Amino acid sequence: SDVPLGGQTVEMIDANSIDQVKSAHIVLLSRTSADKLPELVKTLKGAAILIISHAENGLETGADVNFIIKDNLLRYELNQQSAEEKDITFGSMLIQSAEK
Repeated sequence: SDVPLGGQTVEMIDANSIDQVKSAHIVLLSRTSADKLPELVKTLKGAAILIISHAENGLETGADVNFIIKDNLLRYELNQQSAEEKDITFGSMLIQSAEK
């Protein structure tokens, strides 16, 4: 489905394979798909695609943003180096609110 975001229209798809996301700008892996993170990172290596996960050790596995549970709250951590290597820059407010 298409969703307006700022001045752009974002197409959201529920992908069934990694091949379907090779032309994406953002890929979000749910907790139930976290086991696919290593393969996704390997397949998309070098592509300017923001990878967001909800996985144990998500940043260490290659995600740029990873959701975690801390003090019974959903939080996130960032891998700025990984994102910068893809020419992706996080805003200062996003950085300040991150756990890492």
